[in-house]
Parts: sequence; structure tokens; C-alpha cells
Amino acid sequence: MNDPSYSMKIVISSSTNFNLNYGKFLYENKHRLISFHFNDESIVEQFVSYSRMHLLFINIQSITLKQISAFQLLVVLFYLKSLSRLPSLKVHFNDHYHDLGEIYRIIFHLPALKYLFMATADPDSHMS
Repeated sequence: MNDPSYSMKIVISSSTNFNLNYGKFLYENKHRLISFHFNDESIVEQFVSYSRMHLLFINIQSITLKQISAFQLLVVLFYLKSLSRLPSLKVHFNDHYHDLGEIYRIIFHLPALKYLFMATADPDSHMS
């Protein structure tokens, strides 16, 4: 794991406790991180509010956001605009949000995005 040539994919669950050591680990491995998978909106909020470290993750190739509200996604998208190499974004909403216009407007301004998957809280509905 100490070999800097290895890439890292991080899964962050609702039991993850962000603290100084976790932040230090992410910071020290920022160049190796290629994927984030967030399982819960509260973790996304905690990650974004913990620091502005997302600006350091320039090699991120994939982000998955599960159980996120449309409002929280708008907040996250504001920060994702700084990831100029992000080709893949997957979003699983935890609510029924019918006006996705603003969300799409921001998503389509992500410079490297090639794959987008969005699913609503309705199990029979998804968009990709």
C-alpha cells in the first residue's frame, strides 16, 4: 500500500468518522485517489464541510453519490466543477426531485464528464 504507483479507490460509508488522521491519510494520498464512493448523504456533507480537500483530488476519475438529496447534490456539484478530469459521475437520489434543470445545467459544465448515471428514489426510474 505504500507504493506510490498504486491507485486507490475509497468507499466512504455512514460509519466513517472524519478526523485529523483520516484527513491526513487522504491528503498524503491525494495523487493516488482515482475514485470516491459515498454511501450516505451525511458522509458527503461531512466530507465537504471537513475541508476543501476536494480541490486536491485532481486525479479523480469516478464519483458515486448514494442516498443524496437534490439540494445536497447542488452543493456538491459546486465543488466538483474544480475537478477538471472527472469523467464519471453516478448519483442515486434519496428523494423525488422533479425539476432537474439546474442540476443538469451544472453537470453539463463539468469539463471532462463522459458518463452520467442518475437514479431517483423510485426504483423503476433512472436516467443515464
